[in-house]
Amino acid sequence: RVPRIVSSVVGSSFVMLQEARWKREGDQYQGRARLSSERFTGGIDIDIVLKALDAENCRLSFEGQLQVDMPLIGRQLERLMADRVSENFADSIAAIEDYLEREA
Repeated sequence: RVPRIVSSVVGSSFVMLQEARWKREGDQYQGRARLSSERFTGGIDIDIVLKALDAENCRLSFEGQLQVDMPLIGRQLERLMADRVSENFADSIAAIEDYLEREA
């Protein structure tokens, strides 16, 4: 449940924008992603590493920082963003796989 003051900021639908950049270095890809909203400043900055372990397996690791610059409700917006990222994790993995297949 989203508190009324937060829903007044994000509106009836909460849309997050995701942009990512990847570069290949040897047997691994390094990426940087930014998730943000058009309705407030701040967002989630994520460093991503995809490293080949062998011919069949790889390791995907994430490290990020979440920051919403809005007095009084910033923490609530941060929680909302973190929840949305968790809910859409499988879609994000599928998008990464599609990208890597096109780049291979």
